[in-house]
Amino acid sequence: MALGEGKCTSEGITKVYAEWIKSYIPACDVTPATTQDCLRDGQILCKLIELTTGSPLVCNDQELNSTEASNLKVQTVLDFLEINGIDTKNISADDIAEGSLKETLDLLWIIILHFDVHTKNRAAYQRSVSMGKRFLLEWISRELPDTSIDTKGFFMDTLQSGSFLAKLIAKYCPLEEDVTSKEEGGDILCI
Repeated sequence: MALGEGKCTSEGITKVYAEWIKSYIPACDVTPATTQDCLRDGQILCKLIELTTGSPLVCNDQELNSTEASNLKVQTVLDFLEINGIDTKNISADDIAEGSLKETLDLLWIIILHFDVHTKNRAAYQRSVSMGKRFLLEWISRELPDTSIDTKGFFMDTLQSGSFLAKLIAKYCPLEEDVTSKEEGGDILCI
C-alpha cells in the first residue's frame, strides 16, 4: 500500500515522524495531522539539521516575504544536504513549502538516515539503510553479549521473533516481575 492510500497507514507513518521531531524539539507542537504544515516554513527543518549535525544554518531572510523566506530556509537545508554528498534532487523547496506530505517525509527520512542513524562524519556512501541495519544488529550483539546474532544475516529474520527486543527491554527497563516469560492461555503478555 503506497503512502496516502490508507488513512491508518499515513497516520501511523506521520506519527512516527512527528514523535521523532518531538524527541529533538520537545516544545514543537507537531502532530500526525500537522506534520507537513509545521515544517513548510523551514524553521523546524533548519533546527533539526542544527541539532542532528551540530552545524548552524544561516538564512538571511529578513527582507523577504514569508513565502520567499520559507523557500529560502528549506532550500538552505537542501543545499546543506547536497554539500554533504546527499542526493536531494527529487525534493524541491517549493514542494515542502507548499506542504507536500510525500516530499516532507522523504526529507525527514534523509535527515534521520544520514544524521541520526548514521553520523555526519561517516562518508555519504556509507550512510545507507543496509549499513544502518547492520550497525543496529552490531549494537544489539554488544548489548546482549550472551546472545548469538548473525550481523551479516537478514535483518527481519534476526528480529522477527521479538526475543531480542524483549531482552533489551528487560535490560533497560527492568520490572519487578519478568514479563517476558509469563504466559497466559498460551499467549505471551505484551508490555
